[in-house]
Amino acid sequence: MRLLLLIAWVCFALPALAQERFALVIGNAEYPAGVGRLEHTHEDADRIADALEEVGFHVTLLKDQDRTGMQAAVLKYQGELLDHPGAIGFFYYSGHGVAAAVPGNGRRNFLVPARAPVTRAEQLPLLGYRLDEIIAALSATRAKALFVVSDACRSTLPVSGSKGSGGEEDKGLVPESSVPGMLIAFATAENASAPDDGVFSSALSKEIVQTGQDASLAFLRALQDVATRRDAGRMPFFTPGLIPRDVCFASCDKGIDPGDAATWAEIRTDCEAELYLAAYPKGAYAAAAGVRRKRCQSASQGTPQTSQTAAQRLADELAGIDYASPGFRTWITLRDVAERYGFETLEQLGEEKDPNALGLLGTAYDQGIFVEQDKTRGADLFRSACELGQMVACNNYGAAFENGKGVPVDLAAAVNLFRQSCDGGEMTG
Repeated sequence: MRLLLLIAWVCFALPALAQERFALVIGNAEYPAGVGRLEHTHEDADRIADALEEVGFHVTLLKDQDRTGMQAAVLKYQGELLDHPGAIGFFYYSGHGVAAAVPGNGRRNFLVPARAPVTRAEQLPLLGYRLDEIIAALSATRAKALFVVSDACRSTLPVSGSKGSGGEEDKGLVPESSVPGMLIAFATAENASAPDDGVFSSALSKEIVQTGQDASLAFLRALQDVATRRDAGRMPFFTPGLIPRDVCFASCDKGIDPGDAATWAEIRTDCEAELYLAAYPKGAYAAAAGVRRKRCQSASQGTPQTSQTAAQRLADELAGIDYASPGFRTWITLRDVAERYGFETLEQLGEEKDPNALGLLGTAYDQGIFVEQDKTRGADLFRSACELGQMVACNNYGAAFENGKGVPVDLAAAVNLFRQSCDGGEMTG
């Protein structure tokens, strides 16, 4: 059982997830000149891994795996799913892929391992990794739902040979048969090639973290997004596989009530926060509204407030938030305070070493919200906030060490930070 789950169990911290979730993400970019190096597949893999981690998957992220490495990774991944009946599984591959004729078996899809010296389609049974073998291995588990995503079919793969045994005819992938409970997705249409552009992974990663939609709908919306950015002949497709409707990546809840968000947007003064709380006592912005209501009450009692700067008001507001609340969401708070106070005010407060501001800034840089994504900078901000006692930041800093995001992988450091976070009352990691 993965480290993060162990610490979460100690803290009784994962009540929201009904099933274990495991993902294997592989991004291959390193290929011989005759095959063609890919520029964006590592970014594809990082993007999908980040999204899956955000919604509670235990992710194994691998890059530039040869055939032996890919087979070993799938075998280990199958074991994780077998050890956790009823789990949710997600396999994602970004790299070269090609369909080629296999004598007696028709055309089969092959994922091309890193550094594989493929020059002819006839070599694929020896040098490639058949996608249907991966599907069969995962089908043998007792997972509740499985997702197999092939972000392959690269147009740069120059496989030579006679017609039907290589060349242009064999660049595109062909549909795979799925079983109930397994969704299989391809980054482009049958028998078509797809560019190395990151469009599919960008669309899918955005939908994975969206609340209020089941998993099949997330894929459908990702495909619709890609449709607006690609030629009609290069549309992704998937086989639904009868995924249960209660399987959602982020949450089956509809997320923030539009009325909730609209009401909060209309709140202009601290005293108006009372109106929001009357309508949404447990709303997404209730914590911030509570702080603003207290500030209004202090002002009405004659406590001087006019001398406070925007940074001081923001510091008071952040200090009043219950970060251990199950309803707390860092990204909601980040976007809210940045919109009301300005991101510059948050940065100013961070320069003043406010731990809560540092934690939010860490999230901003880690996820690329309002700023260019910089996971190293994000990890450093999480460290600073954690050292000042911000427990959410300690949890996020631990996750950085566990997954090697902005810092080297260090499981011992991760477990210590998770324990520190749990001991401090942070119950989300």
